[in-house]
Amino acid sequence: MLKRLDPWGGPETYPHMAAGWAVALNAPFGWMKQAPSDFGSTRNGMVVSWPKGIKAKNEMRTQFGHAIDVAPTVLQAIGLPEPKAVNGTPQIPMEGTRLLYSLDGAKAKERHTTEYFEIAGNRAICHDGWFARTIHRASWEAKPRHALQDDVWELYDVRSDFSLVNDVATKNPKKLAELQRHSIASSQPLTPGKHTIRFDFAYDGGGPATGGMGTLLVDGEKVAEGRIPVTQPGMFSADETADVGVDLGTPVVEAIGAEAKSRFTGRIPKVAIDVK
Repeated sequence: MLKRLDPWGGPETYPHMAAGWAVALNAPFGWMKQAPSDFGSTRNGMVVSWPKGIKAKNEMRTQFGHAIDVAPTVLQAIGLPEPKAVNGTPQIPMEGTRLLYSLDGAKAKERHTTEYFEIAGNRAICHDGWFARTIHRASWEAKPRHALQDDVWELYDVRSDFSLVNDVATKNPKKLAELQRHSIASSQPLTPGKHTIRFDFAYDGGGPATGGMGTLLVDGEKVAEGRIPVTQPGMFSADETADVGVDLGTPVVEAIGAEAKSRFTGRIPKVAIDVK
């Protein structure tokens, strides 16, 4: 690589490298791209310069930030409102957190407190200084290490463990379970026996296609929650199906698929739909 250092990255090269080099160059982190459940895949330094707007000079900030925070931060800095429509097309509200508060104060309380990461089954949830993750498959491995429901989860306290070195999952099982409940869906398999799974959708109302809040409960306990910004206002296909125990049409979850791949292997004795 040293012999090719000057042309590296130019038009006559296709920059890539062996996995070992990828891991080494991501030190002190243990993983690299395609493994967003490690900071070696997601953590990047950012330099901000705004002499007229930032009083601090040559300082560092440690508050959590994500790429989705950049646009709302820039809009806040220049005093422009978030666009509601672009060229006549309504815009989805921006999900990010404005970061100017952190530029104004190194010790300001963190505002972007929860973030979920996932690529190819490698999943992680960051919440209030804790980081729960699983390595489902390394980028050079042809097959996953486990089925999704059997993945081994790790837990790190990133407030004192920058490099994700000390797995404290066995010492903090309740904290790990808490973070898993914050993820899009719980990764822990149901125990054998009967369970009641309920999905509640609190519809906003007020016209077609409006959204609402979705909550997933298992045996009465909330395991996941998220906002669905828009809903389907009418029928869009003559052959999509309303299925129970299998997904015969367009897959709801692309990573699982449809048809036989999605078939539930247990028994569903009853399905109840309550419209209020």
